[in-house]
Amino acid sequence: MGHRLAKHYTVNQTRYYNTLKGEKKLKGLRTVESEPFLKFFAKVQSSAEELGKVFFLDFGDCKGDKFLNMEIDDLCGWLVPISESEEFEKEFKAFESLEQWDDFITWCLPQKQDGSLSIKFKQF
Repeated sequence: MGHRLAKHYTVNQTRYYNTLKGEKKLKGLRTVESEPFLKFFAKVQSSAEELGKVFFLDFGDCKGDKFLNMEIDDLCGWLVPISESEEFEKEFKAFESLEQWDDFITWCLPQKQDGSLSIKFKQF
């Protein structure tokens, strides 16, 4: 994988990364995603930020449910305190073993109600 320079900027309290290849990524992702999913994931990150955390995606259920111009899904990943997110992100992006972070594994469950979407985080 080639070296990419990232330019950071804030949109609606969500950090986006523009790479030299023109891809748009949100913090907490290590894959390129569709615009409808990025819109949903921005809402996920906004909800995590309200809790003082950052959500890092491991996988989703891949249902592809469309709602309010977003592609929503049940997601599993790590809900990490902001104070520890930079350390976690280095290991996350390097695809290193994350066993020491198992206490932060969390499901992100979108809730549709009365034409609006809320995000719930739940540990099992």
